[in-house]
Amino acid sequence: MRAVIYERREIENGSLLLKTLGESGKIKNFKIPGILKSKTRNSYFLAPATLWEFTLAGNDREVVTPKEYSLVHAPYDFNTGYRELTRIRELLNPLAGLKPGLEIAPLFDDIVQTLYDWHCGDEVLENVLINRFYLGFLRHMGLLHYLPECVHCGAVLGETAQYHLFSGSICTTCLRRQIYRENEFLPNRWIRDCLENPPANGIFSREQESAFRQKILNFLKIST
Repeated sequence: MRAVIYERREIENGSLLLKTLGESGKIKNFKIPGILKSKTRNSYFLAPATLWEFTLAGNDREVVTPKEYSLVHAPYDFNTGYRELTRIRELLNPLAGLKPGLEIAPLFDDIVQTLYDWHCGDEVLENVLINRFYLGFLRHMGLLHYLPECVHCGAVLGETAQYHLFSGSICTTCLRRQIYRENEFLPNRWIRDCLENPPANGIFSREQESAFRQKILNFLKIST
């Protein structure tokens, strides 16, 4: 089975525990026994944001030791610097909110496509890909319902409409009549542009990137 590693940590006896998202869209935990103490095996490439092919022995336990594993794709050179690795780890942050038992196959397809599109050092492209993945994640989780009409009155939305993370798209007239928590709003056109046609020059200004993604992560903590 193919799976993307999104977290790794050392456990007992020099072993590694890998948290992965499998091609079925389910979380799979793999144990690689003793690899950190091995003189013949290298743990360096078992890194977050890499895609692997794991050969299993047919069991479905909570933590599985694969028979074999081989690297399929890495979106970065393994000599890549700290900044680039920090950026790609940011891409993986929403996966930490996934609960065991969920099965969302389109989520796996999205993360794999993003990793193949990724080019370390291209900050504009990185921003577009991260934003697109975060919003796609919300949609696959059933937490984002984008419509071109206001969820309250049905009016066709203009450029000044807002997207409320809990309620949906809201026109300016209804916005004045409703009471919301301000920090759960995003400009509606950002949602639209990202889902329909991500612009090549990014979706937000550099100053807005961090705040946007933090809103999404905070929302996931409340909703999952």
